[in-house]
Amino acid sequence: MRARPLSRVWYHPDRIRRPLLKQKDDGRLFRLKKPETLLKSKIDEAVRKAENRVHLITEAVGQPCPNLFDEALKNWKSRPPHIFEPFAYEALKMANQRSSAWTA
Repeated sequence: MRARPLSRVWYHPDRIRRPLLKQKDDGRLFRLKKPETLLKSKIDEAVRKAENRVHLITEAVGQPCPNLFDEALKNWKSRPPHIFEPFAYEALKMANQRSSAWTA
């Protein structure tokens, strides 16, 4: 898998090109026209319910990202981000594949 040329993956016809949302009832995927609108509404809903409802998990990143993350989470009445250092991207890839897509 690692030795596969990027062009074979990038131009594969089954590649997901746009954000998709999975429906709860039948599991069908549909295209999101404005994914940032959905994300904002979900965050706003979580913030209204209680404090510390929004969490951010990210790998170690350079400045100014941590400051931006801290400020955003403070505005959402949540704790600072959880920062990890990945030792094996394969495990992260497998976890991502298992979760597959967001659920509406």
